[in-house]
Amino acid sequence: MRTKLLFLTLILSSFFAKGQTIYVNQNATGSNNGTSWANAFVSLQTALTSVTTTNKTIWVAAGTYKPSPSNRETSFTFNYSGTSIYGGFIGTETLLSQRNSNANITTLNGDLLSNDNSSLLPAETTRQDNSYHVVQMRGNIQNIIIDGFTISGGNANGVANNLCTTSANLQSYHLRGGAIYANPYAGGHNLTAFVRNCILEKNSGTDVAVYSAFHPCGITVLSDDVNFEQCTIKNNYSGGNSAMLFSGSNGYNTYSRGAIINCLFYNNTAVNASCIYLGASTASGGNATGIDVDIINSTFSNNIGANGNVITMTNASNSRVRNCIIYGNGSTTPLIISNGASVVNNCIFEGGQASTTNLNPQFTDASTNNYTLSSNSPAINIGNNTYTTAIVDLAGNSRVFDTTIDLGAYEFSGCTAPTNIVTSLVTGTSATVTWNNIAGVTYNLVYVITGQPIASGTEITNIATNTYNLTNLDPSTKYDIYISKNCTASINSGWTVATSFRTLGPIYVNQAATGNGSGSSWTNAYTTLDEALLGITTSITEIRVAQGTYKPKTIGLANPRKATFTIPPGAQIYGGFNGTETTLSERNPLLNITTLNGDLIGDDNTTIVHTNAARNDNAYHVISLFGNNTPILIDGFTISGGNANGSLDYTLGANSFDDTRAGAIYVSTKNASNVYCDVKNCILEKNTGSDVGVYATVSVLSANSLTVNFDKCIVRNNQSSGGFSNLFFYSFSNSTNTRTAYSTISNCLFHNNVSNYAGGGQGSSCITNYQDATAGGNFSTLSVLITNCTFTNNTGPNGKVLSLLNASNTRVANSIIYGNGSTTPIYLNSTVNNVPTGNNNIIQGGQLSGLNSNPLFVSTTNFQLSTGSPAINSGNNSYVNGTKDLLGNARIHNTTVDMGAYEYDMALNSVSFQTENNFKIYPNPTSYILNISITDEIKGIEIYSLEGKLVISSTEKIIDVSRLQSGFYILKVINQENNLSTKKFQKI
Repeated sequence: MRTKLLFLTLILSSFFAKGQTIYVNQNATGSNNGTSWANAFVSLQTALTSVTTTNKTIWVAAGTYKPSPSNRETSFTFNYSGTSIYGGFIGTETLLSQRNSNANITTLNGDLLSNDNSSLLPAETTRQDNSYHVVQMRGNIQNIIIDGFTISGGNANGVANNLCTTSANLQSYHLRGGAIYANPYAGGHNLTAFVRNCILEKNSGTDVAVYSAFHPCGITVLSDDVNFEQCTIKNNYSGGNSAMLFSGSNGYNTYSRGAIINCLFYNNTAVNASCIYLGASTASGGNATGIDVDIINSTFSNNIGANGNVITMTNASNSRVRNCIIYGNGSTTPLIISNGASVVNNCIFEGGQASTTNLNPQFTDASTNNYTLSSNSPAINIGNNTYTTAIVDLAGNSRVFDTTIDLGAYEFSGCTAPTNIVTSLVTGTSATVTWNNIAGVTYNLVYVITGQPIASGTEITNIATNTYNLTNLDPSTKYDIYISKNCTASINSGWTVATSFRTLGPIYVNQAATGNGSGSSWTNAYTTLDEALLGITTSITEIRVAQGTYKPKTIGLANPRKATFTIPPGAQIYGGFNGTETTLSERNPLLNITTLNGDLIGDDNTTIVHTNAARNDNAYHVISLFGNNTPILIDGFTISGGNANGSLDYTLGANSFDDTRAGAIYVSTKNASNVYCDVKNCILEKNTGSDVGVYATVSVLSANSLTVNFDKCIVRNNQSSGGFSNLFFYSFSNSTNTRTAYSTISNCLFHNNVSNYAGGGQGSSCITNYQDATAGGNFSTLSVLITNCTFTNNTGPNGKVLSLLNASNTRVANSIIYGNGSTTPIYLNSTVNNVPTGNNNIIQGGQLSGLNSNPLFVSTTNFQLSTGSPAINSGNNSYVNGTKDLLGNARIHNTTVDMGAYEYDMALNSVSFQTENNFKIYPNPTSYILNISITDEIKGIEIYSLEGKLVISSTEKIIDVSRLQSGFYILKVINQENNLSTKKFQKI
């Protein structure tokens, strides 16, 4: 009999929690030695490895932890008795009782590459990287505790190595136990463990998905005793036996023991029994004593097994099913009993097997997986109290109410927690909360900043209705809502699981922030962009990022180079803040450089080539846009350091990938039909690719539409080696499928980009537009407008800058293509009726009817127009996009737009704006120090961008301007008589 297990577990957990505690927090930034939350190990695997003696306790903060970056045979392994691990912490607690595992989800995840899709089949291609066993217990170890975790992503689809000729400690069974695997492995070993307050979900196995023990061939005198208490086992798939397997043979002196108490099983699927298999071998004179398992006060519903089978008991008369509910699994015979009777007492089974009650248990709402008991349930008060000493039920409520225990995982106290909690009318400072209403009761409500314990929240008591308006909330803040119901003066339901919402307002990111990390303000900003991206919703779309360098998160990735900033639908992401602004208009991206960087370990040198060994750690793609239908905005960033020199596979459907293209910005339609994104005021530099260096798309659906626009961007110092340039715009059409692409590239400067394409021909340094039409397709799927752009000093095969392949809907207008080493800078591959269009351009050599004249740039490094340039007032206003040029000046001056990225304005291009200029500045241009030579005493010196924004203020005559972005600035000197003098200088 195993009814005292829960009581024993509570005693053990209390004892072990008092021992030396080891801390784990994947976000810790201290010394990584596990001695405190501040100095916590960032890896649970490291913490477990540090355990070299018995009776060690590990506390694990919320987050997702993986046993290995890529090795499927590696598990979170327990080797010493008394090792206890507890999840569910924020990372500040000092007592075990302070944790909240419902709010602080702590996941042990076997999805090593983080690429699982919704299919749980063991053969699913996205699960072939998953751990065979997420958790493993080995050897002669006792009193292991695993408490407060979600264990998911295991896929036991390997092979069985159980030959007697193999040493016992090397034998394995990678077909069973995707979540938890026990292996005593040697004679005389006795393994005991308690798994408590856990969720075991989305595990799979060729035979057994969730739990199994393994007894090596040829070994006798060993046992495993693994107990599950207050656990939810859901959404697992087993290709053979069941979700859980207990199997022993006293004929060989090997025993399998355990208990399943206060557990809920739903949505599990298996080829045979959906949930549990209990089997004792009769070989070598064995009998039912080979297994000893209690299944007590557990609920089984909505599971799928062979012919509706939920539990199989073979030669299992020494095991017991008591106080349980098995209902709604598609069969009136959910229990299979063979080779002897099994003990079944005080249960509700659909169909009434084994003399059980055949009544609907009246779950509260099975359609939403709410398997608590409604007030008229026949499961209330018909259990047997002697079968368990459990103190609480699955929800944490008292296990026995009204003298007699109920059936199933939940006790009905006459006071169930509210359901259907909904937040609406959310503003920056308020929200309305509603829930299901029951007449004659009152409610209590707590709201608290997400991640904080309930005790630190604000409580409103005795609410008489099922609606409450929260006010005086903080903008841009995520809150958790908990509600309880008061049924009598002395009885309430306990708190619900947290329901979360975020108040409206921007999400803030500042790597230097030291506040609470909620993203609600500059003080409390997230310190990583990855965290902020997770907060994007349909109503919260804006992220503001302070100056600094941000790199995509690599934790949990088998291949760190797969790290990327994945931009969700509708996101509007702005860089260029100093961390004090209150409005968008106050930011200055020229001064507050905000870099999204793919150089993951910071070792890049000055060689910008995809084969450079220093770039072999870089992310394949700095930014990734996946399929969505909601416009995205990326504004005010430097995007650099991507190196797309990996592999590709277009055979994986929605999971197809191409890591040879798009070091800066990668677009894939995945499961959606459309992508729309605007990239504005960005610098795309120092990105590389074995095929495409900067931007490209992967179209994985038969029909989709891609629109990605670039405005007021600088594209420089990038390198590609394939046939499709640094920016690749592609569309496709045949008789059945169409993939369309649209883009406007406006007010952009392309310089110092390189293509090393060895094939020559179509290879070009900057842009390829390719309209692919085969087998009955048409040439109307690609539309690209290149307007008011400047291309100079780029290096491509035979001096090619643009490749226009069947690009009949490409128009080049108001642009300058000059100084790229060729008089034929455009590669044209078109039929007679499929020719791109050119309007009002300067193109060296005169292609597309362009003017073949020197545009008279200011210098070899300053690509603005000088006085007398033939590009001035020579554009066509009908092709203008936007009201500003690349520097932010008015796009049209003197009625007619100029060609190229910059508009000429004599006032802006003159030496000064004032007549009094009795001082000198040098060197000009400068990259670092600017000296001011003036005889007068100065009162102040100010430097302004050409947009009129103050960027530096000083009283010194020597000014460090190294932080300024390259470009032109106005310097103003004010003397003691308040006379003003100005000069223009260039920062290079």
